Amino acid sequence: MPELHGLRGIAAISVLLFHWVTIFPGFGQSLTPYHVPGHPWLNPSLPFAMGWQGVTLFFVLSGYLLTSHLQNKPLTWQLVRMFYLRRVFRIYPAVWLQLAVLLMLGGLFPQVFVSMPWDQTLLNAMLWVNLPPVYAPMLNDVWWTLPVELLFYASLPLLLVLRKHIGLGLVATLMLLITFGWRGWVMNHYAGQNLSAHQYVLDALPGVLTSFGAGFMAAALQQRVQSKNGILLLGVSALVFLLLQTWLVSDIETYWQGGLLLMVWNTLLSLSMSGIVLAVCHGGLDKTKKVLSARPMVLLGEWSFGIYLWHYPVMMGLKALWPRSVDQPIESLLALGVSAAIALALAALSFHAVEKRMMNMAAGLAR
Repeated sequence: MPELHGLRGIAAISVLLFHWVTIFPGFGQSLTPYHVPGHPWLNPSLPFAMGWQGVTLFFVLSGYLLTSHLQNKPLTWQLVRMFYLRRVFRIYPAVWLQLAVLLMLGGLFPQVFVSMPWDQTLLNAMLWVNLPPVYAPMLNDVWWTLPVELLFYASLPLLLVLRKHIGLGLVATLMLLITFGWRGWVMNHYAGQNLSAHQYVLDALPGVLTSFGAGFMAAALQQRVQSKNGILLLGVSALVFLLLQTWLVSDIETYWQGGLLLMVWNTLLSLSMSGIVLAVCHGGLDKTKKVLSARPMVLLGEWSFGIYLWHYPVMMGLKALWPRSVDQPIESLLALGVSAAIALALAALSFHAVEKRMMNMAAGLAR
């Protein structure tokens, strides 16, 4: 399904744009005169600021793709072992490459890049970051999602076994209870505080399990989607997605205080995204699939992991070397072009020199 590469590419570019408008706010601030007072969603810079939702799309796609890969196969120990091996080969080599490069840069240019002691370096190499009992700091801030992904990989075979024995409906209910229970516990435990300071706890795997679960459900239901219903499914899912954006922007001032919005919004967003994924893949939307399957989109999808890994340290390095690019609109826009070009080049190098070779090696071991 090459269209899924296109969706991964969109997710990666969305996160890149979010970090750009956050690290280099000059261009976004220049759009302030064009905001419509009293209507916060009529804000030209809003699409960039909402780009963090690309992470949620990554989670949904992981749930969908991996469940689709495993659900029709007998879950033997051999299959599960090879599944874990492939996941390790997919994630860790690219991270280790980046770890080595960033540590080297930290040693050469400590005023620009970060270095860390050996014990924290070891934990970063294991991706044991933002996890108890030590909550090691991350060398690259975007790594926070990787332990979440890895823990989902670990739990997926169990979810498939539960689906076989208790049914899809009860598994979905269990995932909802875990996510809402976790998020409710976090809100209660840190009551009265700004919960953005505890996002690493809130968005640990239990708190975002329904994001993977939405993809899991979509994979289980994909055979029930008929081509004639594709436009309707896409339309309804896109409408729900847009309504959720309006709800979030309208109540953003209270979001991190806790409450219904913080409890359910991410789950509803994930469900709307899973509907879009189903419509694109199985809804007979040939023109949409053609766009997402175009070679540039496929390349972005293939490089999406590298784009995700590299764009943030590239932007932070550029910010330190080019301070004017932070606040000046034209320089801010130029910083986007420079950082995106460097990130794409590094992502392509990572994919072709490391990721692709490691995936081929894992495939060879599986035979």
